[in-house]
Amino acid sequence: MQNRLLRTEIIFSFLWLFLLAATGFTQESLEAGFKARFLPPAVDFGQALESSIDPETYVLGPGDMLQVDLWGEMPTSFQTIVTPEGTLLLPTVGKIEVGGLTLSKVKEVVKKRVLRQYRNVDVTTTLIKLRNVRISVTGAVFRPGVYVATSTDRVSEVIERAGGFTGVEEAKWRALSSDLGLQSSVAMAEASKRRIRILHRDRTNSYADILKFQTTGDISCNPVVRDGDVIYVPVRDTTVGLYGIFGAVRAPGYFEYAPGDRLTDLIALAHGLSLDADSLMAEIVRFGPDQVSTFTVPVDLSLVFSPESQIHDIPLMPDDRVYIRFKPHFHEKHQVTVAGEVRFPGTYAIEEDQTCLSEIIEMAGGVTSE
Repeated sequence: MQNRLLRTEIIFSFLWLFLLAATGFTQESLEAGFKARFLPPAVDFGQALESSIDPETYVLGPGDMLQVDLWGEMPTSFQTIVTPEGTLLLPTVGKIEVGGLTLSKVKEVVKKRVLRQYRNVDVTTTLIKLRNVRISVTGAVFRPGVYVATSTDRVSEVIERAGGFTGVEEAKWRALSSDLGLQSSVAMAEASKRRIRILHRDRTNSYADILKFQTTGDISCNPVVRDGDVIYVPVRDTTVGLYGIFGAVRAPGYFEYAPGDRLTDLIALAHGLSLDADSLMAEIVRFGPDQVSTFTVPVDLSLVFSPESQIHDIPLMPDDRVYIRFKPHFHEKHQVTVAGEVRFPGTYAIEEDQTCLSEIIEMAGGVTSE
């Protein structure tokens, strides 16, 4: 019995060595294939993502880690990192140029290259770890400098790492100034949250509007950073270059103007119309060509918020003032408070110029015996 088991083990060992030699796989690659088949990819769960990566828009760069799985009779797996030159190095396959390609395109390129070397396998490529990028933050922030971010971080997150926008309250500034070693003339200047310029490595520019993002949740106003971006936060104008909205809105006041703003943008910054807003009429007061006199532009708000709103959504200019009318007598609450020698003191609703005193006393349960 022992001899039979020994012969079986010897035969199995020879078959295993023959299989390795015939297929070109090493024992390490077979073990990796086993792990790939029965274990999930080693995704770095330390990276908090706001949503799934979109393969159609995510552009690979140096430092991204990929896992390439070959599914067949002898599954195997490779983990590889995009090199500083923008290439992938796959064992037995060679060098693949991936820099500047979207993840979706890289999946296609890798599959095509792998199938030249291997037959009768399925190929999957998975992004398992995001690269870090270096971003420069300049201008009206507390700690200008170069910061490390991930390729899915947004402009607001990198600005927070730079200490945030300047222009905080005086008490907060006094508490921070000694630690940060900043000059008061710079730190006390109020930063613009709407005209943040992003200079990309290819010399193109884009802009971020963090105030609009914080107010409306419009994610397009807070773009994802790219490798080598330079974020410039300018100082905000405090006396000119503003526009205001007053009347029936939830947060009336003056706001920083940004090029391209329309009436609906300003209403959104003011957190929208209040319930008692007159949706039929508004007014825009604008400076004339002499920059001194003003004129009034009437606006029909029902058209501004109609399906064809783009046509009627008036472009605004710096120093415009918008006035939204209130609906007259909207939900006026007529009531009186009864106290003293009645059975049920308290507050009671009445009809203006209709409810009599005797009716009010009756609502309060009548007078007491005392």
